[in-house]
Amino acid sequence: MNDQLQRTAEDFGYVYGSEEDYLRVLRNGDLETVRRYVADGYDVNMRAEGGSPLLLAAAVGDQAAFDHFRAAGADMQATFPHGSNVLHTSVMGKNAELVRYLAGEVDIDAKGVRGLTALNMAAMTGDFYLAYVLLQAGADPEVADAEGSSARQKLEGLLGELMTLEDFMKEFSVLEEAVKYGDHEQVYRLRTEDIPVQTLNDLLFVSDKPAVVQALLDAGADVEAVSDTRTLLAYHVSREITELSACCWIMALTLKQRTASAKWLRITPPGRALKIYSEGSVSVCSCSVVIFRMIFAACHCAGSR
Repeated sequence: MNDQLQRTAEDFGYVYGSEEDYLRVLRNGDLETVRRYVADGYDVNMRAEGGSPLLLAAAVGDQAAFDHFRAAGADMQATFPHGSNVLHTSVMGKNAELVRYLAGEVDIDAKGVRGLTALNMAAMTGDFYLAYVLLQAGADPEVADAEGSSARQKLEGLLGELMTLEDFMKEFSVLEEAVKYGDHEQVYRLRTEDIPVQTLNDLLFVSDKPAVVQALLDAGADVEAVSDTRTLLAYHVSREITELSACCWIMALTLKQRTASAKWLRITPPGRALKIYSEGSVSVCSCSVVIFRMIFAACHCAGSR
C-alpha cells in the first residue's frame, strides 16, 4: 500500500496488516488488496458477509485473482449461506472460460439462491452464451428452481415457439458468439475446423480481446484484412481504447514478422496522428500515446527490414 493510501486508511481507523482491515477490504470487494493479504499469509478462506476471496473473484470474473486464491489453497466447494457455489457466482462474473472450468470441478446442477442452478441463472438473465457453455458441459436443463421453472422453460420462452432447446444447440453460431464474448479458449478449440478465411477476417473486426485476436490469427485470419477500406490495425488504433494496445501489438508484430512476403509496415507520428504504411497503402488515424508506443515497439522489435 502506498503512503497516501496508508494515511487515508489510518485516518478512518483502518491499518493494513490487521484482520479487521482484511475483512473490510473483502467486504468492499477490493481484490487487489485481498490478494496482498493472502500473499502475506492471511486465511484465504476468510469469510465476510458470507463470501470468501475465491467466491468474490468468481463473481467479478477475475481469472488472475481466482487462480491466485486457488493456488493458495482456497476451498473450491465453498458456498454462500443461501447455497450458491463458486459456479453460480462465476455466471455473474460472465467469464466463460472460468464457467467452463468450474463446471467440471463442482456440482454443475447444485441449487443456490431461490433454488437456481448455474444454468437456470444464465437462462434467467438471458445469457445464451453461458447457457450454451453449461449445456455443453452437461448441465441438466430440466432441473426446476424454487418456483418450479426449469432452464429449458426459461430459454425456450426467450427463443420463441419456433425453436426448441435442441434446435438452439444445433444452430448456435458458436465461433461468432465466442468471439463476441471474448472466449478465446473456445475460439482455439474451433480453429482446426474448416472455417472460411473471410469469416475469420470479419471476426477480427469484432473482438477487442488480445487473446481472441491471436486465436483468430492462429486459425488463419489475415492480419492484413480490410473492412470499409480500413486496415485491421488502423481500425483498432482509431477506437482509442487503451486496453487495445495489446491487440495492436499483436497485429503490428505479425505484420512485421511476415518475412516470407514482400509486405512491410512502417509508422511515422505526425503529432498525435499515426500513419500506417503497408504495401504502399496508407491509413491515417489518431491514437493514444500508449497505443503508439506499443505499435512502435512491435514494429522495431523484430528488426528493421
